[in-house]
Amino acid sequence: MAFLSCVSCQTVFEIDAGLLGDGGQQVRCSVCQHVWLARPEDMQNSLPEENRPVRPGRGRLLASLLILGFVFIGGFLFWARGPVSAALPVLLPAYDLAGIPVQPDIDSLAVEKLQASWQGNLLRLHGELVNKGKWINHAAPVRIIIHDKSGKKIEDVKVLPEAAVLAAGEASVFFAQITIVPDSEAEIIAAPIAERIDRLR
Repeated sequence: MAFLSCVSCQTVFEIDAGLLGDGGQQVRCSVCQHVWLARPEDMQNSLPEENRPVRPGRGRLLASLLILGFVFIGGFLFWARGPVSAALPVLLPAYDLAGIPVQPDIDSLAVEKLQASWQGNLLRLHGELVNKGKWINHAAPVRIIIHDKSGKKIEDVKVLPEAAVLAAGEASVFFAQITIVPDSEAEIIAAPIAERIDRLR
C-alpha cells in the first residue's frame, strides 16, 4: 500500500500502488471530484504525521452511529419518563413542552395501613402510599371513596401524600379529614390514581 494526494484538495488516500501501472492511471478524488493522471512517482510510501488517509464510508458510519445513539437515548427518555423525571424533576417542563405526558406508575404503588376513626361527624383517615416497584416513582394522589351500608357513594375525595417522589420500597403517609354523617358500616376504598404531572410539588 502507498499514499496518493489529490492535486486539487490535498486529501490523502491509501491505495494499492500496483493499480496505477507504469504509465499512470486516471483517478477521481472522492472528496472534491477532481480528475487527474496519477503516476507511480506521485505515490508516497509514508505519511506525514498531520495527514490521515480518508477511508470512504467512515464519516457515514460515524453519523449513523450518532443518529442511532440519539434514537436510543430518545427512546429511553420516552419509555422511562416516569422514573427519569422522578429522579431529575428539572426535566418535567421539557416533557410538558414536548407534549409527552408523565404519570405515576400506579401499578407499582399500593395503599397500606389505612385506618379510620370517627370524632362526631368528622371521619379521620390516614395511611401510607408505598412504592412496590424496582424504580423511583412519582407519588400519586390517593382517591378515597366512601359508600354507605346500602352501597351508595357518599363521598369521593383526593388527597396527596406528603412526599412527591418515592424511591423503590419507600412509603409516604397521607391524611384526610372528611365531614359526613357517621356510619360505622361505611365502606372506605383508597387507591392511587394516575394524573398527569407537569411539575414537582
